[in-house]
Amino acid sequence: MRLYCFVDIKSKNFPAVEGCLLQLKEQFKDVIPVTWIIEYKDFSNLSWESYDPDSKGVSFAQVSKDTKAVWDKYEYLYDSVTYFIDESNWKANELKKPEEPQIRGWNLGQFFNNYQVQLLATADVLAHMNYRINEEVAHSIDDFAFRELGKNLDAELGLDYDTNVVHAEPFIGWETRTDL
Repeated sequence: MRLYCFVDIKSKNFPAVEGCLLQLKEQFKDVIPVTWIIEYKDFSNLSWESYDPDSKGVSFAQVSKDTKAVWDKYEYLYDSVTYFIDESNWKANELKKPEEPQIRGWNLGQFFNNYQVQLLATADVLAHMNYRINEEVAHSIDDFAFRELGKNLDAELGLDYDTNVVHAEPFIGWETRTDL
């Protein structure tokens, strides 16, 4: 798993950002190598748009532009692009009422210039960052399984992968399967 990480300059000094990447590397060490590169960006003027009636995400035009720049420079050197957006710049919940569940991460559920894309609200609390990156990266596993292996994890597992694995409470992640 090779991640190209855009990190908000406001979160540059958060040890939890690198900590969650190190945790991901440790977690997957017996399955697949995890590597990353970090590019710091100012996300104070990041473009947001509605993703559904009560939440927002980074605009698809912005994601397309950013992933195109990564693709033009690196092509297949990376698998995913992850935005680490400081909570002060995180706009996903602007349309939500305070008592409603708040969104702290998105997996965009499709490929942009051949990359899966995750959006994470950063916090300098390692447990929060570990949970967020695990959940959003887990969403991309079924997309990669389908694209690279032609395997539909919903059909293979006999359940809805996103609902019953990724969003299971508590988050259980995924298990290595040798029969897929």
